Amino acid sequence: MSDTITRKYKGDDHVITQNDDGQFEYDGNVYKSLTAVAQKITGQKAISGPRFFNQSEAKGAGRGKRKATPKQLVKGCGVILDSLVVKLNAIDDAALKAKVGSKIIERINTEIGTEEGDDALSALDG
Repeated sequence: MSDTITRKYKGDDHVITQNDDGQFEYDGNVYKSLTAVAQKITGQKAISGPRFFNQSEAKGAGRGKRKATPKQLVKGCGVILDSLVVKLNAIDDAALKAKVGSKIIERINTEIGTEEGDDALSALDG
């Protein structure tokens, strides 16, 4: 059974067929990956085929990165927070430092939907 992927790019519809063997047919040619097809269509070498075709779980595309575990996510957030604290503490102007800190907390609250900004702000001041 073959799957068909369609993508409009620069006004043209591009139809790609994924065969049962995981290869992709486009414009009479066979490609091993969606990335190779996307590169052919766009002429760009640094392009992600699954992202270009909006196919995060396409056959043959599973060779990339795996999702992070909750423990890895927490560790990554700690690294990001540490970096923000260093950058925030490098600001000499107290008013600007407070404004930047508030913007960071505002963004965190927007992204995670929490109202506990004061706790996060005190972590940044540490």
